Amino acid sequence: MRVKPGDIVDETTRIARLFSKDEQRRSRFPACHAHLEIRKRVDDGGKSSYTSKTMKELGLYFHDPMRFLKSHMK
Repeated sequence: MRVKPGDIVDETTRIARLFSKDEQRRSRFPACHAHLEIRKRVDDGGKSSYTSKTMKELGLYFHDPMRFLKSHMK
């Protein structure tokens, strides 16, 4: 993660990085992918989206990335 709450970003801002092949192997996640979270709140103690149990819980802390991006595209 390369940005923090309150940072202003644009299309030139580096916001994250991809795992190297070695990091990918060590993570034991079966597929290469880009993970994107757009948080609404940060008072969850670092809770990640994959630990949420319901869509309602996801909705408390995270924006739907596709809906968020579509509404903020120029």
